[in-house]
Amino acid sequence: MADVLYTNVPLEVIMYEEPEPQNYQDIEYNGIQMQVEPLGWNKFRVVRIYSTDLSNYLNPVLQPGSIVGQ
Repeated sequence: MADVLYTNVPLEVIMYEEPEPQNYQDIEYNGIQMQVEPLGWNKFRVVRIYSTDLSNYLNPVLQPGSIVGQ
């Protein structure tokens, strides 16, 4: 027998699954601290940068999702 759930809560909220834990690392690239996801030998995908210099956030090389090499 199937159970029925009557609710106005979206199905995505009810059936939420925990995301897989990511293998993030903190590195320094060109003097800028950042959190990256390793892709291979010395290749990383930028997740976020840790900087107080606002011009670093406008640098397209450092945008989240871009690939950097060390």
